[in-house]
Amino acid sequence: MWREAVARLDTPIYDVEGEFRRRISSEDVSLEIYAERHSSAFERLIQIEAKEGWQFKREDQGVRISVKTEPGRDLYYFKGVTDVKVPQGLPRILYVLLNAEERPQWDEMCVSGSTVQSFPPFYRYSHMKFLAQSSLISPRDLLL
Repeated sequence: MWREAVARLDTPIYDVEGEFRRRISSEDVSLEIYAERHSSAFERLIQIEAKEGWQFKREDQGVRISVKTEPGRDLYYFKGVTDVKVPQGLPRILYVLLNAEERPQWDEMCVSGSTVQSFPPFYRYSHMKFLAQSSLISPRDLLL
């Protein structure tokens, strides 16, 4: 699915070397082998996403917001679910989400975005700066 979606992109997604050493787990390996090696982590994500345990909190501007907790963890999971009409389909969604540099064009809270390092489809590090929501909160940086 990844290869087919990326092949239909108008603008290719390139590797960005960055100043850090590439993660060893992504060197000289096929996507299939990489996925197999990390299958337990991927399975864990699928378990978290399962419908059980999510508590609906509210809907805001068409986004259904839910949270989830797990026994023994201090962390709250959260998600927002909505329908988005994108005539260009999955390839365009991938491009928009993976392109940190263009995020300020569609997210009014985002001041800037940059790709720190990227080796698709294995991993990507992006840095974004966001405006503060109020004078009581400092502007935020996000590293994904």
